[in-house]
Amino acid sequence: MDYDFAGLKLLYGMEKKNSYNGNAYGGGISYGYQLYVSPRWNVEFTAGFGYLHFEYDKYAFPRGDAPIGKFRNEYWGLTKAGISIVYIIKLRDKSMKTFIYICLLVIGLVLPAGAQVPIQSYRGQVSLKQNRIEREGNSLRLDLTISVCGLSVGRYQTLSLMPMLRSDRDSVVMAPVVLNGVNKQKMYDRTLVFEGKKAADGDTYTVIKNTPELIREIPYELSIPYQPWMKNAALILVGELDNYEGAPLRTFVNVLTEHLDIP
Repeated sequence: MDYDFAGLKLLYGMEKKNSYNGNAYGGGISYGYQLYVSPRWNVEFTAGFGYLHFEYDKYAFPRGDAPIGKFRNEYWGLTKAGISIVYIIKLRDKSMKTFIYICLLVIGLVLPAGAQVPIQSYRGQVSLKQNRIEREGNSLRLDLTISVCGLSVGRYQTLSLMPMLRSDRDSVVMAPVVLNGVNKQKMYDRTLVFEGKKAADGDTYTVIKNTPELIREIPYELSIPYQPWMKNAALILVGELDNYEGAPLRTFVNVLTEHLDIP
């Protein structure tokens, strides 16, 4: 980095009465930390430490024709510091998510159907077991079991597992089972304490901490309004891995049953 300045006391040995022309180089490290405040607000702290080496000619100020001499100087210490207030924007429009999942199905990311199909291309195992799906009056009752084991979910990541019914023209995505990474679960626990279960859970079916060393079977029982197109709909399991801010990193789609054939 080249520089030319005067009238400033930048480092020890550099005085305001002189001007300086030379170059500098250096390096360092920086560290940032975000303090959780609420699901939307965080406070971010940053600090940097490093080394700078200066080589320069010193002139009388106002600048003379000839330099007084050539000098060197060094600096170790703080190079930057900052505090930022962060507002997180989350896009949670269900209709848009449904559209994205249907598009994924159309372009060929669907895996072969089966009675119990794990999500492929994801480290670990996720499977959905169909216990009972039947019509009860104007409602469709689903009795499923979601099994998870050995999942790799980052400390600040969230994996949402969502059963979905889809026909050629219609679809419905049901409430997700959410598995949190270690730090994401701590954020959830704070929200649970300070804002209550409704604010913490949102529109989820349940929220749990990811424990890859355990095999967990999660009962999933739900009733939804029955519509005629559901009679021969496909039952699909959608998995979405989100980052710290809730933005999708990867989406996985598996067909469990091509046609439900509901009486």
